[in-house]
This record gives sequence, structure tokens and C-alpha cells, in this order.
Amino acid sequence: MATLFLKNLIPMHKKKSTDRLFFNKYKYSISINEPRCSVLRGLFSNDVDTAPDTISKRLGWQPDINYGGSWAIPRPYQNDELTLANREQRLCRLYSLIKNQAGDFKFSTTRNWCYVYTNDITQVDKLTAQDFNVKVVHEALIDRPFDSVRGTGEYTRRTYFKERLISQEAKKSLAAYLTSQQGINLGPSFKSWLSSAGVRHYNLVARHYYFDHNNDAISQMLELITPGLIRKTIQVLTK
Repeated sequence: MATLFLKNLIPMHKKKSTDRLFFNKYKYSISINEPRCSVLRGLFSNDVDTAPDTISKRLGWQPDINYGGSWAIPRPYQNDELTLANREQRLCRLYSLIKNQAGDFKFSTTRNWCYVYTNDITQVDKLTAQDFNVKVVHEALIDRPFDSVRGTGEYTRRTYFKERLISQEAKKSLAAYLTSQQGINLGPSFKSWLSSAGVRHYNLVARHYYFDHNNDAISQMLELITPGLIRKTIQVLTK
């Protein structure tokens, strides 16, 4: 049993092929699986002295309620193997480790997971030494120019959109124009979104929507059809 426990404390280290650091600033992304760690959200801009009280209050705001029906989903605090007092102590300890690391960092969390973006790789050893379950460490491996992606070689340009709510008529015009063009490749989610052109209240253009192409005249025409909707066009590199 002890051997299995030790294996769980050895994080997986992955190098992420990319054109930039995480948030253009950090080399490492550390993924930590810790029950109820969402109570740490927003605390790292506060003083250390106030964090323990806030953690205690937030843990008390998470009663074990079963709403039933469609609300009957697993809560991050259900089936916690630790007592409330022990969970509070553990989260305070995690907070201190992250807060007191060397250099700048960014913290985010969702449910039972938290993510630390940092340039201090020693943070991993400090966390695992304190029995925190570091699952994955991603290291940014910058292997291509900034604002570029790798492709198959068929296309040389990729155009992204701004996140914006457009009218039903504008969406229909966008779909009619792009689906009639030859020599372009629509991103999967963008293609799916365009196919719903007749669906009302589904007109939000997402930031990750894109299409690949070789002719800039297509994106220039889009500026006339839906002005200000294009966010940027970047280079597509051959793999």
C-alpha cells in the first residue's frame, strides 16, 4: 500500500509544444488534485493572516446537501475522507506553500483541482514533500515563432475571431459566405456553430473559432460583411 501511495506522489512531467509561455510569463503549469481547494480562489491577493479565517468560513458554506433530480451531481465536498478541521489545516498548508514560493505566480481552481503557473520548478518537490497530489507538470517548450501554429502544409494562414454577440442576420451572412468559399478549412467547433445558423439565441462568436486559408482576400471580405469581428491572422507552419 505504501508503494502505491508513493507512486501517486510522483507527478507526470510533460513538455508542451507551444509558441509562448503560459500566460506569456510562466514556464511551468502544475496541476494539483486536492478536495475542496476551490475555497482558495481569490485569496492570493490578500494578506496571509486573513486567509485561514476565509478558508474556514468558506468550508462552512459548503453544506452536504442533496438537491436531487438534475441537481444531484457529485459535490467537491461530498465523501471527504478528512474531518472538517483536518481539511481546513491541509488547505491552509497548501495556501502557504503556494503563497510563499519564490517569484511571481498565477493560481486558478475548479472543483477539486487547482493549477499553479510559475517559473519555480522547485515548487513541485515542496508540494509532493508535503503529500499534496501533484498530478501533472506541464513545461512550455517554445519550438516555433510567436503567434504561429503547426499544420499539414495545405494552408498558410489561420484567422481567429473576437468574442462577440452578433445578430441572427449577421450570422447567416457569415455562414453563407464562408461555406461558399473554396480553399478554406473551418475549425471543428466553428463549423458546428455555423451549421446552426437558423437557431435563435446561439449567436455568440467564441475566441477560439478559426478558419485556415491561403488567400487574405477572404478575411478582408469578412471585414466588410461583419466589421470588427476578426481578431488576428497568424502563420500556419508545416509540420
